[in-house]
Amino acid sequence: TMSTFANDLKKEKGYSTAYLGKWHLDGDNKPGVLSGNSENTKRKFGFGSNRYRYNRGHWKFMDMKEQKVKVFEFEEGQKNCDCKGGDEKHYTTDFLFDKSIQYMKNKKDSGNPFAVVLSIPDPHGPNIVRKPYNDMYRSMHFSLPYSMRRMAKRKPAGPTWAEDMWSIIVDVSMKQSKKDLDAIEHSELYQSDMNQYYGMVKCIDDNVGKMRRFLKKNNIYDNTIIVFTSDHGDLLGEHGRKNKGLAYRTSAGIPFLMSYPNKIRKGKIITTPYTTVDFAPSILNMVGITTDETKFDGIDFTEELLNNNLVTKNEDQIRFIRGKNWIGAITQRFKLVISSTDVPWMFDMQNDHVELMNNFETEEFADVRERLLDALYKEIIEDDFKFNEMNRFFIYWSMPKCLDSRNAIPGNEEYLCTDIGTGTELGGLPDEICVNGAIKKHCSVSCENCCEDSEGKMLHRRELLGCSELKDYCDEYRVPEFCPVTCGLC
Repeated sequence: TMSTFANDLKKEKGYSTAYLGKWHLDGDNKPGVLSGNSENTKRKFGFGSNRYRYNRGHWKFMDMKEQKVKVFEFEEGQKNCDCKGGDEKHYTTDFLFDKSIQYMKNKKDSGNPFAVVLSIPDPHGPNIVRKPYNDMYRSMHFSLPYSMRRMAKRKPAGPTWAEDMWSIIVDVSMKQSKKDLDAIEHSELYQSDMNQYYGMVKCIDDNVGKMRRFLKKNNIYDNTIIVFTSDHGDLLGEHGRKNKGLAYRTSAGIPFLMSYPNKIRKGKIITTPYTTVDFAPSILNMVGITTDETKFDGIDFTEELLNNNLVTKNEDQIRFIRGKNWIGAITQRFKLVISSTDVPWMFDMQNDHVELMNNFETEEFADVRERLLDALYKEIIEDDFKFNEMNRFFIYWSMPKCLDSRNAIPGNEEYLCTDIGTGTELGGLPDEICVNGAIKKHCSVSCENCCEDSEGKMLHRRELLGCSELKDYCDEYRVPEFCPVTCGLC
């Protein structure tokens, strides 16, 4: 039998537990709400109550009809909800907070300790929120992020794993990038999206305040652990992208704000990297539950939470993350990203807060790079770190010897290496431009200035292979680029 966070709270300390809001662990059921007064007993994962839980979707209004939970999209909710008490009672954020507070009041009155997981769907697209939050930031002008403008000009270009259907700059021309980007910034769509997004956040903020006031009024605030966190960020135009799914801090980085006045020092800051799997063993330990039998995957960081240092960090700790086509290793300062679509990237998050520059080959950081590569490979091999469909690809574990830069060409900043040889009549550049030494170095492949086997390795099916071991794989994507001599390209 699998034990869970909620199971351990009930079994070891007698906690009453509830889960409200989005669940996303019950298959394809959408919305997957419950009927009548019933509880879904088959998929509760230890939680005592899941009456106001739903599985999928980003519903903007919720209501109870004949003891049945109903969910509505925004326009449908305003037309058909028939919500008594107005939007402020039935907008999903407000509804779920009120039900959570009611649950805590009932358990407090009965004398039982309680644990509530409140999963708020906002802020999330569609970016739309109830009054008065929908116009609260209308007077503000939202500028495009610095990283979007830099990447649109390819100064520098970003990783290929940052380019997909969610790209905002896919149609931005390098030759008129300022004009195209200004048009995006001043569009009603962009300004309205940002206004409504900030409104959703403000609505959540006000409801957090409401919950804190309830705890204080009932004299249980100082002895209650409050955690505010998320499953992912939203890029909101950073790096030319919206939504989620990337290794950047604004996507993969999440808040982890804690309040526990009786035990955690006020104003404490922890910069050690942690991930969501570290939540359960740490919180359980804080309430006096050891997790030896349950064997959670995460790290217990209770000691760092409870020590008296105002600022703490462990520069040596490494944690791991993954996306659809990338895997990563992170320390307090550095982030290594290996992907099936690009060369390795390593960010220095201390000196490059917006994560624009690739420091994978920076000699100063060679020791850090090797330590992160070793740790990531160990995680892949020993701990069976899953990396989805990447397993079937040949992946750059090292930088190829011969490589065109993806940045704009120096002195010809409206062009890329891929424009060389396409002919001026097609808007490209002639081959003769390669006589320029700087361009020849910048575009070593397009200028036919390099044909050497790479000295490093490629990752394939959990094996690291050099060119001597890749000679039988020259028909595979990217192998000839890594081993052009071995594969007979020159």
